[in-house]
Amino acid sequence: MDGTPLIVKRRRLIGLLIFLGLVVPNHVCEAQFPTALPASEPETIYLGPSQPIRFNDPIVAPPTEATPPKSEPDVSLLLTPAVRAGPFQRLIGHQTWVAPGGEEEFGFFQWEIKSVWGLPFPDIGKPLVLTPGGAVYFLQGPEVTDLPARLYDTYFHIRWLPKLSRYWMIDVGINPGLFGDFAFVDSSTFRLGAHVIGVFQWKPTLIFSFGAAYLDREDVGVVPVAGLVWQPHADWVLELIMPRPRVARKLSWGWLERPGAENWLYLAGEFGGGTWSVERATGVRDVATYRDFRLLAGIEQKAPLRISWRVEGGYIFGRKLSFRHDPTVLHPDDSAVIRLSVSY
Repeated sequence: MDGTPLIVKRRRLIGLLIFLGLVVPNHVCEAQFPTALPASEPETIYLGPSQPIRFNDPIVAPPTEATPPKSEPDVSLLLTPAVRAGPFQRLIGHQTWVAPGGEEEFGFFQWEIKSVWGLPFPDIGKPLVLTPGGAVYFLQGPEVTDLPARLYDTYFHIRWLPKLSRYWMIDVGINPGLFGDFAFVDSSTFRLGAHVIGVFQWKPTLIFSFGAAYLDREDVGVVPVAGLVWQPHADWVLELIMPRPRVARKLSWGWLERPGAENWLYLAGEFGGGTWSVERATGVRDVATYRDFRLLAGIEQKAPLRISWRVEGGYIFGRKLSFRHDPTVLHPDDSAVIRLSVSY
């Protein structure tokens, strides 16, 4: 037995464990997490400002010598987003502004950031996609009722994507989180969203999805998620998925061009809103729910494994603000929305 003090031995052991934890996974990362992992952040269906549900991970069979000549258009990056080798997949930020109005009007600025990670579970054919994230809302109005100046979202989206066959995949996910002004935290602050979606890829340019999503909101419980994503032409993609349909047209504007990137002009519909626990001006604990519908037009640039961005704006209608313990229901006037999204 040597004369090295026990505390020194412990420090050496801790240092070795840290080295193994930080260095070894990076060294073997490419072998453990090959580039065949499914996409971590495909196109999204926005069921609320911070609770997207993703649907169209590609299930494209590898080419073989027997594969016939292509008769389909080249598959767009909207259907086959690039995937990184390693657990880290993407960092995403959203900035959204909803314009306020008069006394009964309600607007906000939202800032959201999230990261996406992919792990074999138990292998790359059945990956686990983890998305921790958070958002803050800076509220403007309404003057006729009391709301806190800020609301917050924190969530940890867990999504499992087992590939059943060449054509079939199941998309199962839960989204636990805390949503409120954080003046207090109780059972009304905790929300647990979930979804189950079946995905059938008839061919690389035609994907069918069907299932349901549980939003755990005061105004909406379960919503259907169904439709298809179809690329009939190299310059057109139809995402006819409820509740967020979109039609996109590929652009060739010189000032937007980047090597390897695609530029898309699109029209889309969206169902927005959310539920938060709040403390009223009287000190009473309550739950506030906001809902709206959106018609959007935007430009998106998809650049594989590099910075991608999207700018969109549009018209908001069907707005409603209600409370669990207050009969007051507000219907703010129609408004406008602008959103900037950046991902890497």
